[in-house]
Amino acid sequence: MGLSQHQPNRNYEASTANPKERHSQFVSLRVKILLGFSMVFSIVFAGAFYWFYTFTTEKTISRLRADMKSTLIGAANGIDVKELLALYAGGKPNADGFSDDPRFQH
Repeated sequence: MGLSQHQPNRNYEASTANPKERHSQFVSLRVKILLGFSMVFSIVFAGAFYWFYTFTTEKTISRLRADMKSTLIGAANGIDVKELLALYAGGKPNADGFSDDPRFQH
């Protein structure tokens, strides 16, 4: 048993014997369940967030439009057109850029 005999490298043979065995690692059931529940809950909560976001945005915009419409209708009904045109033609702004004319306040 001298130098002339070839002894195989056991580490090399074990690492190249079966590539699937070399790369497969054990993943516990606890880790798989944790990852599964995390993904499911992430999808569920993302869907709930999207639904709440779109529902709230839609309701807010519809209420704002209705409020603006009723405000504009109320303001338009209360305007005296002749008085407004007379103010526009003959009104003078004050130092602040507004008017002290009682027609402006009306």
